[in-house]
Amino acid sequence: MTTSASAPVITAAPGSSNVTVDGFNKTTSSKKKKTTSTKKSSTKKVATKQSSTKKSTAKATSAAPTAGGDAGPASSSYPAGAAQMTAIVTPSVVTYTLLGAPTHDPQLSYISGQKPTPLPTLASNLLVPQATVEAALANKAINSNTGTLVINNSNDGQLAALNGKPNYSRDQGKGGTIGDTSFFIFADTLTYGPGNPGTFTGAVSNSIALDFGMNPAQGQALQIGDPMGAYSGPNGALRGFVPFTNGESYFNGHSKGRIAIWPESSVIPLTGTSALQYAPIVLINGTGYHYAGTTMYEISIPSEGGPVANRVATRLFDTTSGVEWGCLGGLRSYSSDGETGGNVYILGNHKGGLMIGRAPIDSAADATAYTYWEGGNSWTATQPGKTSTTNTFLGGAFSTVDIFYSPRHLTFIAVYMDECKHFPPPPPPSCTPILTTPQTPTTTSTHITSTVPPSSHPGPAALKPTSSNT
Repeated sequence: MTTSASAPVITAAPGSSNVTVDGFNKTTSSKKKKTTSTKKSSTKKVATKQSSTKKSTAKATSAAPTAGGDAGPASSSYPAGAAQMTAIVTPSVVTYTLLGAPTHDPQLSYISGQKPTPLPTLASNLLVPQATVEAALANKAINSNTGTLVINNSNDGQLAALNGKPNYSRDQGKGGTIGDTSFFIFADTLTYGPGNPGTFTGAVSNSIALDFGMNPAQGQALQIGDPMGAYSGPNGALRGFVPFTNGESYFNGHSKGRIAIWPESSVIPLTGTSALQYAPIVLINGTGYHYAGTTMYEISIPSEGGPVANRVATRLFDTTSGVEWGCLGGLRSYSSDGETGGNVYILGNHKGGLMIGRAPIDSAADATAYTYWEGGNSWTATQPGKTSTTNTFLGGAFSTVDIFYSPRHLTFIAVYMDECKHFPPPPPPSCTPILTTPQTPTTTSTHITSTVPPSSHPGPAALKPTSSNT
């Protein structure tokens, strides 16, 4: 069985640690799960406003990277002719519509004949709940029992039917698209067999589901399903999307702690057939959950088995110092052809707000290739500490950030969580669960006001910038 296909577009730096881990076998966790049916996190929408004004008195003007050559993200992904970023503003909410509960439509075949591979043992001193980093690096080989399976000549004749339609309970969720395939990547996922409620069959720290038809764009409820390569057996238990290393997997099976990989960041385009995602390596123990590092993996779709994650940098950044680099994602810029080259820009999250770093896209798996914005047009190779205010370009509390360029609004938009509350308010018993008419806005929206007339927005072509070396 193979869990990855061709060589990655991005390769790890010489001497770097490449790790892979997936799936935990414990039914308890100290992480507080978010109940998405009633209690959800409030969101804020922040846009980096484009303006022809050279200076602004807005709060983020002096802190935000400004355009000028390859000065930073202000000019890195703009369409041709767009003005530089001079302020950060909060968009106004127009309205929102509840589209109803998503439909779960998984593929009902799996790859049979999977034979678990025994894991090498770890020393007892590496199994204490605080030893997440040491355990992850003790055995960096990928655990072949984890990650999406690739359908190839050795197993394409081993497809068999599941025992029934499985059920899943998932946490979080980040969307992405590669070619014509859209998908959602989730964090902790509990798996159950057929029925309601089905029998508990296991848990993984992340999973992936395909998005069929992008229904919300047409005002319809989401329809998702799991690919054949995601299953570990006939009961529909999952292998996990991001594979674990042998060390991480052994730690999860023999320690009172648990290592998780929680995909909490945006998916970043890499090529027409692949994408990047950064994710935190999290230690869960009796004192809570602790971010211990950032892993990076390349996502591709090599077969009908579904999207595959190839961990090209096991632990790219050490986040124990207090700055969570890459855990909230980032953006991609391009060279003048709008297709290749350019930089990847990543967010660094700390208690004071957000920092930003960048590296050439081809060197994104090399931590030494990153430089960090320190005000104005200045970038430094020295990674800033968690108490730095010079490097912070946006203050506040941030969690599970989605940041993207909106051609409709000619600006970058960030959607993020900052606190928990009922969102939207629970409907009274007489309401139907699916609302088909716009409701009075409260704290969120699917439509954002814009100062740009609809007729003047540039359309999809604007997503290919022309500035060079950004």
